[in-house]
Amino acid sequence: MNLAQLARVYPSVFVKDADGVETTISLEWYDQNSKEVELLGFKLILLSKKGEKEELFFKTQEEMFEKLEDILAALENLKK
Repeated sequence: MNLAQLARVYPSVFVKDADGVETTISLEWYDQNSKEVELLGFKLILLSKKGEKEELFFKTQEEMFEKLEDILAALENLKK
């Protein structure tokens, strides 16, 4: 996705529930309910100004936040 077209970025958690359903949830929900689901990884959800969606998967929260920092730095450079 072209970063100039980026509208929103959502850090999230990718989990599987007791029924085997895989879904993406907020970090806050996971912090409060982590015992109820199986952690599969983390995702950055990128939404473009045109409504397009892209998801980036990460094994660890640290990796996800490192990529988020890279994206934010790139966006700052676009403003210059």
